[in-house]
Amino acid sequence: MYVHEGMGSPSIAVQLTDEGIPTQTGKLLWRQSYIHYVLANATYTGTWVYGKTRVISTDYGTKEYDQPRDTWIEVPVPPLVDEKAWETAQAERDLRSIQMEEDRAIRLFVSGKITETQLDHQRRFITERLESARAKLDDYRAQERRAELRSGG
Repeated sequence: MYVHEGMGSPSIAVQLTDEGIPTQTGKLLWRQSYIHYVLANATYTGTWVYGKTRVISTDYGTKEYDQPRDTWIEVPVPPLVDEKAWETAQAERDLRSIQMEEDRAIRLFVSGKITETQLDHQRRFITERLESARAKLDDYRAQERRAELRSGG
């Protein structure tokens, strides 16, 4: 839905709810935030990672610290999505995120919160990232098309 149909998180949540597909917890109401969680959670590719962070209790509550990658423990779990589809979805997420940054910069300029010079600077930076993200996504889509052609689809 996200990659092939171009749907956003709100639309996906509405469609899954309308179709009566239960969430992981069995609820029939999907929320946009849960769609974001699923799209960002690499566990769905078949590997759950333990030990990415360490939580320490302090006098003021808890503090979370990132741990070095070489200390992580990877646990295999049943994959729900293949690696290529995951990579394509991540490239699509990156592209959409960058496009949202550009939209935000334009809104700030129109509302008078940034100058034209600041907008130009933002757009140059964003354009470089957009070109890179689009090239990456195009590459993933080309790989998918080649795989479909090889499989006769």
